[in-house]
Amino acid sequence: MLIVACSETKTPGAQRAADKYVSRQHSAVAANWGSVGYYAILSAEFGLVPAQRKLPDYNTKMTPAIAKTHHKQIKALLAAMPDDVIYVYGGKVYRDAVIAAAPKGAKVVELVGRNRGCGDHFSALQEFLG
Repeated sequence: MLIVACSETKTPGAQRAADKYVSRQHSAVAANWGSVGYYAILSAEFGLVPAQRKLPDYNTKMTPAIAKTHHKQIKALLAAMPDDVIYVYGGKVYRDAVIAAAPKGAKVVELVGRNRGCGDHFSALQEFLG
């Protein structure tokens, strides 16, 4: 399972979550979706959403407090997934939200670069995608 953080730039109107976000990470995942398997987005507004779910317009920015409000929903969705390895790409607040909600025994792999910079993080995602 791959979880990618939402992004500030979005396409207008109701869209599948996989098509809603305009960013290089979402473009990279979309180009390699077949090799990813299950893909979900951690949305500041809607919590953890499957890539196929339609989302309306919104403009909520993720904060630790907002992440906490989604904890039960993220935990329930992760518990329903058969994967025991969860790959997560996004900023620290997003990664921490997934780690906190991960089922016991699941392995969470943070897709971050060694230097922890934005470009370095993206290279870790690209490496994961192959």
